[in-house]
Amino acid sequence: MKLLKALLVMGVVMVLVGACGPAATPEPVVVEKTVVVEKEVEVTKVVEVEREVVVTATPEPAPTKIEGPKRGGTLHVSFAEWPKNLHNQIDSGTEGCMVEVNIQDSLLNIDANGNIIPGLAKDLPERPDDVTYIFHLREGVKFHDGTDFDADDVLYTFDRLLGKIEGQQSTQATRFQGHIESVEALDKYTVKITLQAPWEDLLILMASDKYMDIMSREAVEELGDDYGLEGMVAVGTGPFKVKEWVKGDHITIARNEDYWGEPPYLDEIVYKAIPEESTRLISFLTGETDLMLEPPLKDIEELTKDPKVRVESCDSGDKKMFFVNTTKPPFDDKKVRQAIFYAIDRQAVMDVVYYGWAPKGQGIFPPWHYAWDPQDDWYPYDPDKAKEMLAEAGYTEDNPLEFEIVTTSATEYVDISTVIQAQLAEIGVNVTVNSMDKPAWTAKTWPKGDPRTANPGFEASVYRLKYVAATTNYSWRSHHSGGALDLFGYNQPGGYQHPEVEELLDKARHEPSQEERIKLNREISDLITDDAVSLALGWLKNVNVMHDYVKGTGCWIRDDWPLKDIWLDK
Repeated sequence: MKLLKALLVMGVVMVLVGACGPAATPEPVVVEKTVVVEKEVEVTKVVEVEREVVVTATPEPAPTKIEGPKRGGTLHVSFAEWPKNLHNQIDSGTEGCMVEVNIQDSLLNIDANGNIIPGLAKDLPERPDDVTYIFHLREGVKFHDGTDFDADDVLYTFDRLLGKIEGQQSTQATRFQGHIESVEALDKYTVKITLQAPWEDLLILMASDKYMDIMSREAVEELGDDYGLEGMVAVGTGPFKVKEWVKGDHITIARNEDYWGEPPYLDEIVYKAIPEESTRLISFLTGETDLMLEPPLKDIEELTKDPKVRVESCDSGDKKMFFVNTTKPPFDDKKVRQAIFYAIDRQAVMDVVYYGWAPKGQGIFPPWHYAWDPQDDWYPYDPDKAKEMLAEAGYTEDNPLEFEIVTTSATEYVDISTVIQAQLAEIGVNVTVNSMDKPAWTAKTWPKGDPRTANPGFEASVYRLKYVAATTNYSWRSHHSGGALDLFGYNQPGGYQHPEVEELLDKARHEPSQEERIKLNREISDLITDDAVSLALGWLKNVNVMHDYVKGTGCWIRDDWPLKDIWLDK
């Protein structure tokens, strides 16, 4: 294959970026079509995204007859970064979720089309009133360590979730403390959840959010602080169980022979993190890996010419963002923040780095969210206005603004930071880009302990946040001072203060009317975007690349889809 030969000769393929403007968007191989459908499941709306399969340009041979799914075999998967951990209730990063979704279960799950379905609960819950949910649990289910699942494990999971167990609080406890009044066992296999007020997000979060996956009390108490870390075991009830995690080399999960549902087809799945894009591509082309979850997008057009390769794409919740720390200069000044945002050409950044696969961001919501406003036009590229605002803030040619962008060593984030660095240089702003491994970046940027008292040690950063469902929780978790993803010091001690936003965020997540939630969330988006604490550069589409013998795949907003139904035709 021409592409493989070129890569092997060159050794390393670099993405060249600079101040000369965006690269031309490649001619599309096929017109992409994304359909968003709202389905009513009980009272919870979920989003279904139609999968797009990119048609190869080379005519394929007549398909051979496939008799049906085959059992057995090992699927080799690559992604860009290692998980932080495999712990249900501690942030594990996107890649951690990609693994965890195959080893954990919640009371409710989501099928391949994004529909809420029963999980460890036998049915969708009974709802005697607007704040009461009664779940009837499956009997005879075992955790991977052989212990029995019952109501006690549900109570333990929610006690951790709500921060009721000293020293074992979930990193996102504040998200749920304002909603859940109590969780009690009516008997060994019946659990009642009572809310403080109506909260329509409960079921979709229970089905899609790893923090509500059920934990084994015995396993967690036995391993203590080591639970879910490299070399240790994460225990669930899912279709696969952790076989081994060899630091810096691979994570292997194996079929759970005692799974309560339909067992998976695969024997094992082996995950490898390959941060460098060209190395990840070579690994795929040489057959070392079967599935790339985060492929180098500059090579997608060439890959579609190979009839033995399949590319699948759909909308996602993957927000690429530039964000700042409002607790320290220079970004404690709103005018400086806004000036920098005007100086960043978001579409140019996305085109250079993602080759037309990431439409420009606008506001805080993605286009598939019910609160997204298509009329928004925040921070159009205007370098002259940016220079004028910086001058008003005291930054001129004689006193230029200088700051550091910290990011991870993943190619895409280094490239984004480099393009922004070049764009800001055009208006006289001096930017240093500092890339580091994921743990070091996390230690520098992520709130430690209680996010309401955190003061991270960075000025600006480039990274992502990923969302999986259209909820009011979406905006609260990343912009409320009590949210674990509020990385900006927003309404935190020493950070930029806007109490009205806090009040509206709290009001929106308890609002029962969809129409009112839309109004509230659009107002919230406008206020937050005007405050300029983070800039949505764009929304990267989910793009996965696999060899044609990988069957049973799919694509939807939550790209960490379960791999239980995947099988190998080889």
